[in-house]
Amino acid sequence: MAAHADAGPAAEPYLTARHLRAIALARLGQHARAVEEFTGLIETGSALHGDYHPSVLLWQVSRVGQRAYLGEYEEAEAEGRAVIEAADRLRPGSAAGSVRSTAVTALLAALNLHGRHAEAEATARQAIAGASVTVADEVQIALRQGLASSLNGQGRHEEAESVLRDLRARNPTILVAVCVARAEARLGLGRAGEAEAGARAARAASRRYSKPDITYGGSTGRHPT
Repeated sequence: MAAHADAGPAAEPYLTARHLRAIALARLGQHARAVEEFTGLIETGSALHGDYHPSVLLWQVSRVGQRAYLGEYEEAEAEGRAVIEAADRLRPGSAAGSVRSTAVTALLAALNLHGRHAEAEATARQAIAGASVTVADEVQIALRQGLASSLNGQGRHEEAESVLRDLRARNPTILVAVCVARAEARLGLGRAGEAEAGARAARAASRRYSKPDITYGGSTGRHPT
């Protein structure tokens, strides 16, 4: 404990606490305050670990999502692409693949929220095809959810539903996004009853948040925290 106390706000337990605070603000819809908190984390983490540390890059991914929610689409896109490039500079065997794919999910959210669905589709398909086996299943699911949202945005609801078929997310943020995208696809196909059931499932899943999930930074394209 003494070592942590000496390290002050740069110590890992304090960074974790600030991360949890940032996610809580995001989930409360206080996106501007979440951006401020993630910015502080990025600055402190960069000073402690350097700019190209997985945690620092994932905090940037989270900031991308919050900026997209605030309608700062250009800023969100630019930062998302910068993180994707930075992930390639991580040492081999590190979390490079997962960081890169997670950053793509945030970029997809920004593109979809901005109405640039065709571009989001192309980005998602490229990322899915290039994702390594080391990328976590939840991130793979998030990529497919981003693809489905891009298809819904283009009115291609049958394709979107096909992409979402059999997806079973454990991360609550991604689960809600999948449920919403599935409901949008069914509504677009004229299956209002099924769409309503899907929307209710999304609402129920969102209520099951018991604590912020610090393992996923990100992500309709609405999942990134």
